[in-house]
Amino acid sequence: MVVPDAVLKKPGALTSEERRVIESHTIAGERILSEKPFFEVARHIARSHHENWDGSGYPDGLKAGAIPLAARLVRLVDVYDALLSPRVYKPAWSRDDAMATIRKSGGSLFDPEIVKAFLRIENSAAFQTIRG
Repeated sequence: MVVPDAVLKKPGALTSEERRVIESHTIAGERILSEKPFFEVARHIARSHHENWDGSGYPDGLKAGAIPLAARLVRLVDVYDALLSPRVYKPAWSRDDAMATIRKSGGSLFDPEIVKAFLRIENSAAFQTIRG
């Protein structure tokens, strides 16, 4: 809603200004949601779903347990979905390559305990049925 398609669908590298526009979606998402208590978890997810476990993410550079749990969960599944989906700037990755990246990124991008849980769930028969 706040990032123009020309930036979202750009096939090449982003400029620093385009990167700032992309990164602004976290703050915009938080602001779009009502301030009512019902939306508190959704606001945490919108704002913090690009924070990295090691503190290298955005918009606030939160680290480890300072990142809301719901945002840590969405961070991992958002990346999983992005890796498996084709984009203008990349083909879809194989499941094995996506899982290897997630496995390696526990402790840097992702909460290592969430990675462990995701690996168990992703390998389950129920998950295979959902994935198709």
